[in-house]
Amino acid sequence: MNRLLFVLVGLILAHAANGQMFQNQEQITRFGNRLNSPVTMRVEQTGNTLSFYAENKSYYPYKFQIRFTKLVNLSPRTAGETRVLRHGMTRVLKLTVENQDEAPDYSYTIQYAMGDPSKDADEDFPYLLPIAPGKAFEPFQQTITNINHILVNSFKAGEGDTIFAMRKGFVASLPDGNAQTDQIDEYALEIIHEDGSVALYKNIAKSLVKYNQEVLPGEAIGIMNSSGYVSVRVYDLSDNRLTPVSLKFAASDTSSADFRQLKPGSVVQHPASVIEKELSPKEIKKLKKSKR
Repeated sequence: MNRLLFVLVGLILAHAANGQMFQNQEQITRFGNRLNSPVTMRVEQTGNTLSFYAENKSYYPYKFQIRFTKLVNLSPRTAGETRVLRHGMTRVLKLTVENQDEAPDYSYTIQYAMGDPSKDADEDFPYLLPIAPGKAFEPFQQTITNINHILVNSFKAGEGDTIFAMRKGFVASLPDGNAQTDQIDEYALEIIHEDGSVALYKNIAKSLVKYNQEVLPGEAIGIMNSSGYVSVRVYDLSDNRLTPVSLKFAASDTSSADFRQLKPGSVVQHPASVIEKELSPKEIKKLKKSKR
């Protein structure tokens, strides 16, 4: 396991008015933990068929390429294959021995990079607030030299409060001290979305989900610690790079707002139209049935 140092970009105070300032969170530009050899290959022969398998040990996707430098007595003739690997084992190629009286021969190289280059983070997507619907929204703030510093995308929450998924996705990492996986932040619960973006939830004491579990928007994912707030960040992940995504939160069925525009004391909503935005018809039917 290689442990890479965080490179944190300190973003300065963003707004000041009436004795308060909005302060952006420090942004991460590299993964905190990376697996050694997250992708491996193996070849299995059954009769006249050779199957080439790639295993992704990470819970993050990897773009994978296999390129043949030699291919003798095997078909179809191919230069190689490129695809995105999810967690687990994937058969990327199947070749057949042409002449059974002669031994096949081959050699290849592989390359891989974290992320799915075909995905593009939707910066206009309305995210659910990560706190319980029906509660009053309060931003987390600290008073320093008579000025209230409001930490952007940080929600006041009590110890033992439930934290909810802002979008549909798969659990890529948990704040459980397990360093044997790719992690952006070892203290965050990390969920990767269909558009390639990754959400980080910090200050969770207990996870209610497991690695690689699919979670739905508004689903309970964790229990708060005693810090007094949950902070969230979203990044676009592609080719081993992390790019911060500006969040817009669902204020109602028809409107979304930047964190700075959310009104303190307003009642938190998890609009059905936003929850259903990423769900399949089957998932919507199941969700509605569970609420009867």
